[in-house]
Amino acid sequence: MSNVSLKLRALSQYAAMLMGALMLAVALPYAIAMSQLEVGERGIAPAIMRHETALSIFPDSATLADLALLRVAAARTGTGTWEQAQASLEAALAQRPQDALNWARLAYVYGEQKNYSAIGPALARSISTGSYIPGFMQWRFLLGLTYWPHLNAAQKQLMAAQALMLWQTKPNDFIRLARMPAIALQIESIMQEYYPIEAPAFLQRRRSLRHTR
Repeated sequence: MSNVSLKLRALSQYAAMLMGALMLAVALPYAIAMSQLEVGERGIAPAIMRHETALSIFPDSATLADLALLRVAAARTGTGTWEQAQASLEAALAQRPQDALNWARLAYVYGEQKNYSAIGPALARSISTGSYIPGFMQWRFLLGLTYWPHLNAAQKQLMAAQALMLWQTKPNDFIRLARMPAIALQIESIMQEYYPIEAPAFLQRRRSLRHTR
């Protein structure tokens, strides 16, 4: 095992402790948002009932996807369960298997349930469907960092590729992400191990930018 791999293993536990606040700041908009649904916390339960009623009358994939989004929101606010969110996401993905966001949401839900072995396959499926929206890729990459020790070699390679794509398409955003104390060293190690040719330019750019909180 390389020194960089050992460094990654040691850093992953530290990063996981600090990732909660970071995920709320960066990830939550993509875990819950990217939807036309606009309901407050108190409106989640009535909205779920409306969607379930609509599905009982006429099942369709769009309504299933919206219900899955609501179930994730309900689980996050404590008005629903992660098991319900998982079941709803799986039902939606059965109808829309190319929905990259819902595959990533499912990985997120697996993580909340500590079903670690299922996270990597769901993230890999999300990446394989494409979706190159920078903000979404950033959130998906953060999920990968959070559960890095539970990913296999192929899944880690996919997540590293997300880092490279973010670096090449949105370098300023990626540098800001890479300067967050909770994950700075982890991202640096990934760039050095997987993309050593890109690493010097990445490190130079990261040092040259003013740190923003």
